[in-house]
Amino acid sequence: MKEIYLMMSVILLFLATKKKPVFGQLTLTGELALDWVKQGEEIRITPRKIEFGSAKLYAEDFNVPEWHLERGLVALIWPQDEWGNPLFITQKSILKPLEFHCAEWEEKGAKVTTVKAQLGHISRIEFDESPPEILIYKDDEEKQFAPYQVTIY
Repeated sequence: MKEIYLMMSVILLFLATKKKPVFGQLTLTGELALDWVKQGEEIRITPRKIEFGSAKLYAEDFNVPEWHLERGLVALIWPQDEWGNPLFITQKSILKPLEFHCAEWEEKGAKVTTVKAQLGHISRIEFDESPPEILIYKDDEEKQFAPYQVTIY
C-alpha cells in the first residue's frame, strides 16, 4: 500500500513541474514562426535587432523550409514588439543594403556582437536608442527576379 502511495506521489510530482514557456507564435510542427517578405506587400519595420547568419543556424528553432537551408547568408529582423514574429530575409537585394548600413548604425551607438552557435556564428546588431525604420517593397507587376526596393530612414 505504501508503494502505491509513493508511486502516486512521484507521478504527481512529475506532473506538477512547470515547463519552460515558449513565447512567439508556433507552427503546427512546434517550431517558432517567421514572417516572410512577399511581393506586392509593403513591409515597414522598426527593428529591435538584426541577426545575420546561415539558414541552418535558424532551422533548429524556427520553421525554415528545407529548400532555404542551402542559402548562404540570411537575416532575421526582430521587431520592436517582443511578441511579433521576426522577418526572415533571404533576398540578396534586401541583404546588401542592410549589410551596408551596419557600420553606420554601429557609429550611431548600436551594439554589434558575434555569437557562436553550434553550426557557425551569428552576427547581431542591437538598437537601444533611435532604431532605424526599414521599408521593403516590390510591386506585384514586377518580374519574379526583380530586386526589392529597400529604404532605410
